[in-house]
Amino acid sequence: MAAFDAVRGRVGRPTVRLAGFSLGAMSALHIAAKRPEAIERLDLISAAAPLELGDFLPSMAGKAVFTAATTSPGALRRLGRAQSLLNAVAPGLLMKVMFAGVGPSEQALLANADFRAMVRDGLSKSLGSSRWAYEDELRTYVRPWSEVLSGVRCPVRLWHGDEDRWAPLDMARALAQALPAAQVVVLPGLGHFGTLKRALPDILRRA
Repeated sequence: MAAFDAVRGRVGRPTVRLAGFSLGAMSALHIAAKRPEAIERLDLISAAAPLELGDFLPSMAGKAVFTAATTSPGALRRLGRAQSLLNAVAPGLLMKVMFAGVGPSEQALLANADFRAMVRDGLSKSLGSSRWAYEDELRTYVRPWSEVLSGVRCPVRLWHGDEDRWAPLDMARALAQALPAAQVVVLPGLGHFGTLKRALPDILRRA
């Protein structure tokens, strides 16, 4: 919260619009609940909802990672080390495993060299120097946290693709039911990252 308050102070506005992507939706929702007077609107893209809101885990592409985070810190560390090693020796293989079975829109993104470079950079950071922060975020995410949703008072727009393998569309619907003022924008044919590419320019234009 201190980091958010510092940024808000530099912006110099009484209220701000906040956006969160994927697991970042958890942080955005916590901020909106704790600083309701500061948030004008919340945009959540491909949002990962609290696991206790539904039976989401079996259909999530990251099931193994989230299961490890739930079962034991040791299991998560071992999986993290294995992913880190694979990313170091065969980054292309790790990316291929990550995107196995994705729809046409995500396959089209993978054909873009800039997108592949962005994913590789993110993996190198989250599985390298920032692995402890990545693992801590996973452990925080899998714990129950849906109680914060009742404290979110601002309008919320949930941008979600109907071909999302990482965060199933049912997550957006569950969040919409739990939030006081939420709207789901379903983007047909788009997956996790395709939704980000489609939604972000629209969100920035309205900022």
